[in-house]
Amino acid sequence: MPIAVAQSSALFDAAVAVHFLIVRAHAGSLVVWIGAAPADSPDTPDTPGAAPTGHLVALAVAFPPTPNIPNPASSSLLPATSVDDVSEGIARRIAMKTKANVFVSCDLPPNATDLIVFAERKLVSLLKEMADSDAPSAK
Repeated sequence: MPIAVAQSSALFDAAVAVHFLIVRAHAGSLVVWIGAAPADSPDTPDTPGAAPTGHLVALAVAFPPTPNIPNPASSSLLPATSVDDVSEGIARRIAMKTKANVFVSCDLPPNATDLIVFAERKLVSLLKEMADSDAPSAK
């Protein structure tokens, strides 16, 4: 499986754009960065090729469940800015869905629950798109 990289942006509302960077490595591991910026900044979806802004914060890793360990193992690699580690929660849920080792850095406010839910749903959608684009076409 070749390395794949995807960048995307989505408008959460008129004021906030959420940016994504996804890297899928040879072994199927995923590295995900999620961040947000004001929608009127130069890094909006209306600016093709614009680089997302933000910081690599609260990096977490989660490993998929195994027959002996039904829940994904997870840990924070970089300290979170709050007690509520959003990155670790997203990493765990994505590891369960994808059965891959998942590294997540989520640069979103921990108290913005609606924004976090929106970002995670969009991330799942982007991962499905990546998987579909890699699937061999049926002939």
